Amino acid sequence: MTVIASIVEGDGEVAALPILLRRVGAWQSPDKNFNVLPPIRVRRDRFLNRDDEFRRMLLLAAAKCGESGWILVLLDADDDCPSELGA
Repeated sequence: MTVIASIVEGDGEVAALPILLRRVGAWQSPDKNFNVLPPIRVRRDRFLNRDDEFRRMLLLAAAKCGESGWILVLLDADDDCPSELGA
C-alpha cells in the first residue's frame, strides 16, 4: 500500500485533494491500494520564506507517510509566477 501525505495552503485543497488523489489513483493504478492521509495545511508565506518551517512541515509529512510513501506539495500561485516560486 502506498501512503500519500500532502502539504496544502487552503481549506478547499484540504477537502478536495484527498478525493482527487483517490480518483486518480483508482483510474491510473486500479490494482494498487493508496492510503491518502488528510493534508497538512500551511501558510504559503511562512512555508516558502522560513527554512525552519519548510523543513518542519516536510519532516512531519515524511514521518506520516513512511519511507516508501509519497509527499505532494500543492500551493496556490494566484498572484505569483509559479516558476519564480518553485525556484
